[in-house]
Amino acid sequence: MKYFILISVLVSVFTCGFAASRATWTQKFFSFTNECIADTGIEADIVQKALQGHITNDPKLKTFLFCMTKKGALQNANGEVQIEEFKKQLPSLVENPETTIELVRKCVWKEGTPEDIALQIYGCFYKTDSNK
Repeated sequence: MKYFILISVLVSVFTCGFAASRATWTQKFFSFTNECIADTGIEADIVQKALQGHITNDPKLKTFLFCMTKKGALQNANGEVQIEEFKKQLPSLVENPETTIELVRKCVWKEGTPEDIALQIYGCFYKTDSNK
């Protein structure tokens, strides 16, 4: 379940300014997840396995994660990481908001293809999560 939250980090920005309720946020998360599954053609079991820590270099997984980060405004359409969005959104998603800057510094990658960056960020957040 913690890894469901972890991928949520990548899509949490779907709620405008985090003013929406948890129910609205969850609804948007599932909406974007379904959209990205449809857009990328990834099998749902690959997404589920990624949520459980089985993170592979699968091209469809990378494309799916990039889709999620774009929808969440964590990466723009060119793949550029939106660091201020990470800083703004992470405190709402992590148990210890004081760790936000450390997580951004450690996990926000800026090199590689947009898809590689999305995968690296997700993998880092997954490995760094102290609430496994």
